[in-house]
Order: sequence, then structure tokens, then C-alpha cells
Amino acid sequence: QSSNEELESSNEELQATNEELGTLNQQLRARTDELQQLSSDLENIQRSLNQGMVIVDRELRITRYTPLAVRVFALVDGDIGQPLLGVPTTVALPGLRAALGEVLAGASRRSIEAVNEEVSYLAQVLPYQEQEGQSRGAIITLTDVSELLALRTAAEASLDSFSSLTDALDEAVWKRDDSLHRLLYASKRILPLTGWTPAELFAHSELLDDAIDPADRERVWASRSLKQGGWSVEYRIIRRDGQRRWVKENARVLTEAADRYVVGTLADVTQQREIEKRGQDLSALFETLIQSPSFALAVFDADQRVVMVNNSLCERIGFDRASLVGSPASLFCSLPEAVWADSGSDAATAEPVMRSESLSLRHRDGRTLLAAAELWRLPSSVGIGDLLVVLPSPQP
Repeated sequence: QSSNEELESSNEELQATNEELGTLNQQLRARTDELQQLSSDLENIQRSLNQGMVIVDRELRITRYTPLAVRVFALVDGDIGQPLLGVPTTVALPGLRAALGEVLAGASRRSIEAVNEEVSYLAQVLPYQEQEGQSRGAIITLTDVSELLALRTAAEASLDSFSSLTDALDEAVWKRDDSLHRLLYASKRILPLTGWTPAELFAHSELLDDAIDPADRERVWASRSLKQGGWSVEYRIIRRDGQRRWVKENARVLTEAADRYVVGTLADVTQQREIEKRGQDLSALFETLIQSPSFALAVFDADQRVVMVNNSLCERIGFDRASLVGSPASLFCSLPEAVWADSGSDAATAEPVMRSESLSLRHRDGRTLLAAAELWRLPSSVGIGDLLVVLPSPQP
């Protein structure tokens, strides 16, 4: 009876154990189903990736790879468990062994460019770690960057063409942010203009505005208005070597997507300003001569028509000013053709070209007067005509 009771107790324990095993078996089947689902999900993810991927253990043996990986590595199913470095590649991967070693030693990421005549890949070596952070190996991802590389090459070619174009201009071309505090681009012409290289100005953009002559700074900043969409202003700059130059700044505000920036040109107008100044001085001198009774003066345009005369000439030939202005030179004199064949004034110096001639003047009453005259071809900067005829008044 005692043995029977023990047997019944053992039977109850066996039933309880069997129930526990049944529960564990159900949990195991559920866990197996989850693992199978995860494995299926992983395989689907691998097939859907637009990257190739190879996973290796710490001994660099292949544990898994995606179909796209075979574009670089000549892999077959039998390569699972084999050393990756023994598998041939379709594109050279320089430095792969070193990159794998560095990642296994603790590096976070290493990149390798694989390029041939037909295709370009970016290979990235990343650590493969367990949840506890322990290293299990490495992951190599392979991305086809042929299109990106082609776009980058085209963009670089366009930039080179743009730079070649801007470098060939007489003006310096620049690009700044909308605050004008940061220089984004400058052509090589900025060096002879300011004395600083584009690289120096990129690092220290403030040099461009610090070079503005202190006497002109307030006027320049008053002219720079983003609200008007652009501006044009002339001012003096102090070059790096201390030399002062006049420059003309033309700028335009542009908007691209959400960004706004300013593009412009900077031209050296020192020579132009000097020519204008000389022209103004010459104009003032001619105005003084026109009023002088010591000289008989006439100014003609390129069509040999009278632009202006002074009273002294009118008195000498008997015509009034109203009847002479706008009339052809043949009304009262014959100008030598040789003077119109001259090349004219030197634009670089803005100096008139002079020649002495004997002119035959016709008085209004029909008399002929002979006079020694000086004929001056005038620079365009004077702005009063093309030819000045000067006849000294006869001595009493």
C-alpha cells in the first residue's frame, strides 16, 4: 500500500512535469515560429536592399551575404563559412584587409572607394556587435555610386567652366550670404584687385569690407540695400599693399529655394576716374578759353558741324553765334581732311592730339582772312565735341 502511494505520487509528479514540458514545448514552438518569421523578414529585407551586404565573424569568415553583394564579390552558397579575403572581386577594394582589422579593433567606420571604367562602388566597413556591445565581426555594405559620381563629375566640370569664365573677366566676381558677412565665392581677379587671395578672403571675409576707405564706408553701406534687389556704387579701397584704388561694385540679390544670397562684381575704375577727372579739367579749361577775348575758338563734331563758338571768333568773321551753331564748317572755313584721318586722342591718357595748320577764313562780307590755327582732336571724356580750332587774336 505504501509502495502504491509512492507510485501514485510519482505519477502525479510525472504528470506535472509532462504538463510543464508541454508548456515549454508550446513556448519553444512559438519561439521557433518567431525566429522563422524573423529569418524570413531578414531575407526579404536583404533582397529588397539596394545595397550589397556581407557579414563576417571575427575570423573574417562569411556568415551571410545579400544577392547584390555578388556584383562585387564572386560569392556562391558554398562560400558561407569561408574567409572573405579569399573570395575574388569584380572591382578592386584597396585597403579592405586594413579596414576590417581597424573595425574589429574598435573603429566605428571605414570607407573604401572601388572604381573601374564601368562602375563605382562605395564600400563601408561597420562593426557587427551583440546587444551587450561585444564584437561579433564586421558588416561590409556596398553602394553603387556610379550615378552620383557622374553627377559630381559633371558638377565639377561645370564649376571649372564657370571659374574659367569668371577668371577671364576684368571684373572680380563674388558671392556672399544675405548678411554680407560670409564670402561664398570669389574669382581669381580678386587677388590683383585687393591683394588678398580668394582662400584668404574665405577664411577672413571681413577683410573685404575692412578694405573700404574709411571716408567712403558710410556711403557704401547706405547704398547696399537688400530691399531694392541690388545696387551699384563706386568707392575707394585700400589694397593690402596700402595702395588706394577706385572700384565699382554692382550687386544683385537672388533667392534660391529658402536661401537668399548676393552675387556681384567688383571692377577697378581708377583709370576711368582719372580720365573723367582730366576730362572735367579740360572742359573747365575750354570753358575758360571760350570766354577769353585772346582766342577765337570753334568746336566741331565728327560731321564737321559747329558745336560752339566764342564771341571773339564771331567778331572776326562777322557772323553771330546763332547763325553758326549747327552749321557746317564750310560756311566760314575749310578744315583740312588730314585732321579727320588722325587716330584721335589717347584714351589711356585722355590727352588731346594737336596739329598746327594755316586756315582760310571767309568773312560774312566775302573777304578772305588767313590765320595760323591750332587744331585739337578732343578725347571723348571732354564731352563737348571732336575738334577744337584755336586762332590767337591778332596783335594790335
